[in-house]
Amino acid sequence: MNAVRMNGLMISGIGLLVTGSIAFAAPGYFEEGAQVPVHWGINGPDQFATHETAGRYLWLMPGACALAGCLFAFMPMLDPFRENVDRSHKAYSAVWTGVIALFSFIQLGLAASMTGLFVPGEAFPKVILGAIGFFFVIIGNYLPKTRANFIFGIRTPWTLTSDTAWEKTHRLGGRLFIVSGLLAMTLAVLADPAQMAVLFAAILIPLIAVLFVYSFLVWRKADDRMSSSDYVV
Repeated sequence: MNAVRMNGLMISGIGLLVTGSIAFAAPGYFEEGAQVPVHWGINGPDQFATHETAGRYLWLMPGACALAGCLFAFMPMLDPFRENVDRSHKAYSAVWTGVIALFSFIQLGLAASMTGLFVPGEAFPKVILGAIGFFFVIIGNYLPKTRANFIFGIRTPWTLTSDTAWEKTHRLGGRLFIVSGLLAMTLAVLADPAQMAVLFAAILIPLIAVLFVYSFLVWRKADDRMSSSDYVV
């Protein structure tokens, strides 16, 4: 796990360098006196800032990279199932890398939209949804390779109390996440920006519901499910 931690911290450092460089350089391309979009809703940009103050919003992603790096590096030390995190090191490393890559891609899209390289209100939501879809594909590929832990994965009361429930739920979850990610990337290309949020919610909500219910159904029939112990005074 130490090697995973070192590699992850290096990747986080690269992400911090990339996002920080963009945050430092992008304000130089803002038009003087222009209102710069800094927030997007389903109908396009809905908040603006002056060109002097808009740059501060670009420092959110460097902060997110730094925070994610710290959490990924130190949270396994607190996990009661730390050995399982070690056994899931490939998945853990992939998710860590995927999170930093997602933040970096969002930062690039944000800066490009704020400077006018992309069309505000149309391109940026598509960039976000496409990046999330790709991240879902990464997650789906590695979910079946994880072991029960409290940090990442499909953590329900039933997957955490039965290895059988964990493994079967994550095998199904891996396939569903890959399909959902591919659908999200398709929506990013084909759907109208105003419809993307609704359509993505129509994918995500059933995904969560199916895995939640399935984990319980598998747990109910599992031979290795944990039972409570007698209370000891």
